[in-house]
Amino acid sequence: MKWKSQRSDSPAQSQALRKNRQRGQVAIFVALIFQVLFVFFAMMVNVGLLVHHKINLQNSVDIAAYYGAMKQAEILNVIAHANYQIRQSWKLMVFRYRHLGAYGDITYPGARNGAGDQSNTAGSLVPAFCITYSPFNFMNANEDYCKYSAQGGTFIIKQPPIPSFVAPNFLGLWAFQGVNIAVTQAVQATITKSCEEKQGLSLYALARFIWAYKRDIANRKRLILTLANQLSSSSTDFTDIDGTSAADGIKATLTKNLTYQNQAGLQRTAIWNSMGHQACKATGTQWQPPPWLSEIMIYPVFWAFMGECTNTALTFAASPINTTAGQANIPPAVLSDPLVGSAIQTMLPEVGENDGTVPQANLNHSSLGFEKDPWCMAYVGVEAETTPKIPFSPFGSIKLTATAYAKPFGGTIGPWNRSVWAAGTPYSKGGNEIDTVAPPRIYPPDAWTNATDPRLVADAIRYVGDTIGTKSDMNMFQYATAINQFSAGTMNLTWWDHLIDPGNDLDIAGPNGSVANGDQLAWPNKGDTAVALKMRNLEIAAIAPDQYDLSYYSVEPDYFRNYFSRLIKQIGKAYNFSIRGDLGQRIGDSQWGTFSIKDQMANTKQNALLNTSDVLTYYAQDFSELLTSFKAMEPDNQVMDPNNFGKCSVKVGDQDPQAKATTGNCIAGGRVGYSVKLIDGDFLNSSALPMGGTTTSGPLQNPPPGF
Repeated sequence: MKWKSQRSDSPAQSQALRKNRQRGQVAIFVALIFQVLFVFFAMMVNVGLLVHHKINLQNSVDIAAYYGAMKQAEILNVIAHANYQIRQSWKLMVFRYRHLGAYGDITYPGARNGAGDQSNTAGSLVPAFCITYSPFNFMNANEDYCKYSAQGGTFIIKQPPIPSFVAPNFLGLWAFQGVNIAVTQAVQATITKSCEEKQGLSLYALARFIWAYKRDIANRKRLILTLANQLSSSSTDFTDIDGTSAADGIKATLTKNLTYQNQAGLQRTAIWNSMGHQACKATGTQWQPPPWLSEIMIYPVFWAFMGECTNTALTFAASPINTTAGQANIPPAVLSDPLVGSAIQTMLPEVGENDGTVPQANLNHSSLGFEKDPWCMAYVGVEAETTPKIPFSPFGSIKLTATAYAKPFGGTIGPWNRSVWAAGTPYSKGGNEIDTVAPPRIYPPDAWTNATDPRLVADAIRYVGDTIGTKSDMNMFQYATAINQFSAGTMNLTWWDHLIDPGNDLDIAGPNGSVANGDQLAWPNKGDTAVALKMRNLEIAAIAPDQYDLSYYSVEPDYFRNYFSRLIKQIGKAYNFSIRGDLGQRIGDSQWGTFSIKDQMANTKQNALLNTSDVLTYYAQDFSELLTSFKAMEPDNQVMDPNNFGKCSVKVGDQDPQAKATTGNCIAGGRVGYSVKLIDGDFLNSSALPMGGTTTSGPLQNPPPGF
């Protein structure tokens, strides 16, 4: 018999039963969808980390390139300032020749020491150096060896009574190579001993000034050429102003800014120093500039007044003295003189002008400084490649690559010689001359052919558009008035004894004052401190920044704290020569030891000898006027900020610590020198860059390598 089970569920029981049978279906669905969600989540993490590492890599490369360009900018800023120091050395030489050497006048010393033409027009006579006038203490009141007579238009020397005088050691510097001296015929037997000695003193003073000028610019050139050649030594590295490898700093900057994963996966780092490109690279010769730096060599003429002490008219015998490498067109009678002949020939190689083809000798060659080739652009490129480990990466490690370029901009090492620099030419050749007052440039191995050309006479431009120079009647009158403030018999040649003193060699200046001080301005070497410093202040005023300087040079107001104090640490290391500061700095002196451009300007403003505010208005009045480099409105608004151009609202104080020093000496306000910005590689590869002036364009000589 079979039993059949019978079950009768209530509706509620049936519903509960159905629910029990459906329980767990959502879990299965969730389990299935979780796999999809996890894949999407992993993809999000993967992509997010990938983007994160890519952004980090690009930012790190940007910062590394910026660091490298900043080191380039520092080098260019020091080169620019040293180039300006050459300009100031030239202005000092012009002051000593045209003003001190002619008592501020172009007809005869002292002619305008109380009244005269003050118009800004040029006088007619070529100046002849002569310091035998009454403010100098070796002259008697009734002596006058530089007198111009209105009768007949001749120079007359009246023989004075014979004073008591001890002849100094002239070192035989009556004539020397590279200096065009107007001399008379051989000294006549009728010339008195006193007159002969004092005429020799005048030539001796000119010789010392030219010697000092050439030694000073040689020192500045050594620094410029060393830094330029260090910058251009390699396409993958260069040495910064602190003597360290820029490539090491670039790599360290890159690495320290990378994420751990990018650091661990870093495969390759490439550095490109544009100044080491083959077209711009240093030649390997120590004192030869790299192709992107061209010196503006000149052959200036200095006329010296050397006359016969008679009552007859004085005639000039022009003796152009310039050839090459120690061979000079000096009268044989002078060279054979037992007193001066051997001394002159010893001096020729350093004081003279060579033909411009010998790098070592060019250090002493008269110069207006250097011009920079715009077609060799300074910039740094950095590329890095990394394979960071990223979780959930389905394809394993992914290679990331980033490239960046950064360049110094906004500064200038100085003016070109001419207004157009065509691509591929070694120096500026086209357009108009920028400086039409100084002696014209003569590119080696050419040389001047007409020693009597008035354009060759030493002179200095004062402002943009100046066609007259320091020979302006107004300028001459102002300096004659200044020199007239020295009482008779108070000016002393011993103020410049240190210029060629072997025991006080200005080229061995050191950082602690234990050796020579590097100072070539007037100094109270034998007492009379107040009067000597008065002359020193006048020399400082003669070289202080003017409107031309503001327009064409990047001038660092506080060179001592920003650069000099760093550079001297490398003496005997990166630099095998001395480092001089700004003119007026006297290393080791409590008052003058930190002297810089800002102090030159402050000193000139306080100096009562020259009226630089109401008459000689081309003088800069405050260091903030030097702050003319590019400064953006905001970091994200790269438009020139006119409110801070040439202004400084918060400056670095003189008593502030070294660590607070900033380029331009300004905390809030304008800038000076080269800044740095990131640039696009497409710009660097452009074939129509307007780099050589308004009428010429072309490609860079040193485009990026493409890594």
